[in-house]
Amino acid sequence: MKSLFAKHFIANAVIIVLSFVVLGCSFLYQVNRFAVAEKHSVLRTTLEQAVDSTVSYIELRKDMEGIIDQSTVTRLFNMYTTNMVQIAADSDSTVFVCQDNGQLLLIANKDGCYNQETGVLPNAVVNGFGEDGTYYGVSNMGGYLGSSSFVAGAKSQVKGHGTLMIFATLPATTTLSLFSRLSRYFVTM
Repeated sequence: MKSLFAKHFIANAVIIVLSFVVLGCSFLYQVNRFAVAEKHSVLRTTLEQAVDSTVSYIELRKDMEGIIDQSTVTRLFNMYTTNMVQIAADSDSTVFVCQDNGQLLLIANKDGCYNQETGVLPNAVVNGFGEDGTYYGVSNMGGYLGSSSFVAGAKSQVKGHGTLMIFATLPATTTLSLFSRLSRYFVTM
């Protein structure tokens, strides 16, 4: 009788442990999906703000050409870069603005806005746009970022300036570290 009890106890214990493992894995999967969806939402919002700011600045500067003096042009540029830094800081992202050939114009993050007129983005990013003019992927932007990041991009036609490409990036490691911390916590339970 004792061996029958032991067999049933072990069978029930295995079923319970496997149930917890399956529930834990499905919970981690859902948390990871939520984190990735949240990052995509933040990227879309950041990208929209960066596109609006860039297009407004360039069109205003083009419209005012010949009317305003150099000090006003400098103030407009400073306002634009301050706005780009604020957009990047609000979402803890990095924003890239470049011409349609990948020639960088500037990079903005929470620490500042930097002119990068000598830099060029890799062809895989520049040519990775879909038919609708958007880009989503994971990249380190040709080494401009320290690690792989989620990247969202958009092409924008600017009156009198041609096509600009604007990218917003968020580190992918934060989602991976969240997933890792949650799995470690669940395993120790």
